[in-house]
Amino acid sequence: MIFLKYKKMPGKKTNEQKYQKKTPREHVLLRPDTYVGDVDPTEEEMWICNEDKIHKKNIKYVPAFYKIFDEVLVNSRDHSTNDLTCSHIKVEINQEENMISVLNNGDNGIPVEIHKEHGIYIPSLIFGEMLTGSNFDDTEKRTTGGRNGYGAKLANIFSKKFIVEVFDAKSKTKFKQVFEENMSIKNEPEVEKVKTKEKSYVKITFYPDLERFKMKKITDDTVKLYHKRVCDIAATTGNRVKVYFNDEEIKIPNFIKYVDMFYGEDIEKIYEEDDDRWSICALYTPNQGGECISYVNSICTYRGGTHVSYIVDNIVKRLIEYIKKKDKTI
Repeated sequence: MIFLKYKKMPGKKTNEQKYQKKTPREHVLLRPDTYVGDVDPTEEEMWICNEDKIHKKNIKYVPAFYKIFDEVLVNSRDHSTNDLTCSHIKVEINQEENMISVLNNGDNGIPVEIHKEHGIYIPSLIFGEMLTGSNFDDTEKRTTGGRNGYGAKLANIFSKKFIVEVFDAKSKTKFKQVFEENMSIKNEPEVEKVKTKEKSYVKITFYPDLERFKMKKITDDTVKLYHKRVCDIAATTGNRVKVYFNDEEIKIPNFIKYVDMFYGEDIEKIYEEDDDRWSICALYTPNQGGECISYVNSICTYRGGTHVSYIVDNIVKRLIEYIKKKDKTI
């Protein structure tokens, strides 16, 4: 019998090889899990939308790809919250071209003008420069999602091509800029004056770098998962804003109707709204377990959180008090 231990010594590195500096873009690509999550396909039971019904299915999806789609989608939802003239959000997924686009309108959109401090067009700053955005004032109470200055730039960095189109109705100016190869190529923006009466809008079109997500194409299950997220936006934005998925309007007039998409209209529900911030629906679902489905500022918090614990703990407390009053033996 032979026992052997061997340790292979690594080759000696130069100081330049040992100590490196990465740009923010390079760091995102080098450590994607820090910014967007796992880039490997994952099998998990997830809520998906199929034929206007939402149900759970074991699917294979990529968390990081889901994240970059969600960043662009939540941008549009945030705008609809900040700009009451926003009337629609349109999402398109083209599986043949492996393309995704998200559009929202609104009179108070992104201005097409040069930023006086940084000397570049504001849309270029927002979508093509890291750590930029409009949510850095922590003294403001927010009901929007983004706050760290990454947002849609993450989708740009993980895309083969990323196209920003902005129409500024106030200045009658259209802006278009194309980014390529994971935001390493920034083509010069095209800016022109136009005559039209349409509202301002922002449209983001991106062709994800699927190789980085170990995917060959956008799968059917991925489309159904993203369709469900668009339904979330329709349900949590309010009927003031029409939400479309692949040119079809998602008609969810209120939050109760959204709950019906999960369990149907016949099941008994207890529904409560509080000061335009909380909407809570509790229902008895035999054999379904104690599951919670929750959203914060339209972000799907499918793994729960302190907001869920707060509501559940209060419901359980009151149920215990009610049962004790009914049954004195407890």
